[in-house]
Amino acid sequence: MDPTDVLAQAAAQALIQVAATEAWSAYRPRVAALFARAGTDASARLDRTRAALTAGGQPAREEGRWEAEFGRLLHGHPHLRTEIRALADAMAGAAPAAQVLHSPGAQVGGHQVVSGRDSIVDSHNTSDNRRYGSLIGMVLLAALGVAAVLYAGPRIVGWVRDVGAATATSRVTPDSTCREWGRADDLTRRQVMLDAADRLGLGGYGSPLALPQISYQCSQQPDRTLLDVVRREGPAF
Repeated sequence: MDPTDVLAQAAAQALIQVAATEAWSAYRPRVAALFARAGTDASARLDRTRAALTAGGQPAREEGRWEAEFGRLLHGHPHLRTEIRALADAMAGAAPAAQVLHSPGAQVGGHQVVSGRDSIVDSHNTSDNRRYGSLIGMVLLAALGVAAVLYAGPRIVGWVRDVGAATATSRVTPDSTCREWGRADDLTRRQVMLDAADRLGLGGYGSPLALPQISYQCSQQPDRTLLDVVRREGPAF
């Protein structure tokens, strides 16, 4: 993916993460001001996104719209790239610590919101749940017993295979090739990338933009070592 598109995606994800939280009041003016510098009034669009998410709307739809908005902003005004990256990092860092807000009456995960925050009550008929709970439990227990008898052998083989794969993943180091690094899970790839940056004395690789960028560069040169790719990329974050 093009680095500009990577940044647009990261900015959109960070905006959606923070839009339904109490931190929104701190970041909405900053986003609006950034677009205003490019001659775009994004205030109404930001308010619609906030309303949709707090009412239980689909985050993926809003994220797609903002990815396109940030993409146009970046392509049309590349001089704003550093500020967009800083804002994306700030929003991504603020979202996990902020409290999620939902509108009263919104349906979230099969529950109905009864306050302005994330207090919820079960919207299903609890008497029906109690009536059928025991029967469902017995059926599930019987099904699990049959599955264990029929599939114990293949599942044990699969478990052994997974253990072998996990062991191979644990051997990935900054000196591994990009091809080997790319086969590891996201958590392992991120840690090994940070190890490479630490070895080279490079900062900024804790940014959410670092892993997508290094993954893109590695995909273009799979036989180079991860350490070499990080060295060539330098302190870009």
